[in-house]
Amino acid sequence: MRCLVIPDNINFETVFLVLLAAHFLWFLLLIVLLMPQYQALQDWARFRGHYSSAKGRRQRLQDLVWADDSPTWLAIALNLSLANLPIIFCIFTQTGEKGSVGLVALLFNSTLILILTLFTQVVLLRSLVHRNLWAIAALLGPVILPSALLILIGVQPSQTGGSLLLLTPFALAAIPHISVTKTMLMLALHGGAIASLLWWCDRQLQSSAKSTTQRLFRGETRVEQG
Repeated sequence: MRCLVIPDNINFETVFLVLLAAHFLWFLLLIVLLMPQYQALQDWARFRGHYSSAKGRRQRLQDLVWADDSPTWLAIALNLSLANLPIIFCIFTQTGEKGSVGLVALLFNSTLILILTLFTQVVLLRSLVHRNLWAIAALLGPVILPSALLILIGVQPSQTGGSLLLLTPFALAAIPHISVTKTMLMLALHGGAIASLLWWCDRQLQSSAKSTTQRLFRGETRVEQG
């Protein structure tokens, strides 16, 4: 397998930033394309979302990977892992600090994509008017607003507050200027956000399934479409 080798006269950070931007934008598009509708999620949660048996749990895991009407976070995570493999291979061709910076930047990029996936999923599970518009806002808001705010107040990677750039798609620009301790702290924040959103998403699925089932038992067969 051949990998792109960056000539010495071309800045590695610039090339890798373009690669990470394309990687990030592709997965934003994938989130939009794979995200199921509200009614499909409700039906999945009610009929197949929670199993007590071992066989049922395996079926749930298969649904999360393959089913069109299930939450998409696991499918996105698997696609993300596969897409990261050739990028990681290319990173390992770089020597010295370049390789470690690129690897950490890819990790932050990937965790941010998972956070956006789960956050959008949670929004889609709520009973909202114009749910699709809210989902797009949930997907783009956490990307655009923090980045725009940091640019407006003039935060630089080497200055105080530069570690906040690790919460945006531009982590690559900040990593070389931030201590390992602050980098690990920000990575822990990403991990905490993913864990919290997973719990919230599961809770929303259970609540949605119970609510829809109760409405059906009361004879309210018409369920609002998202």
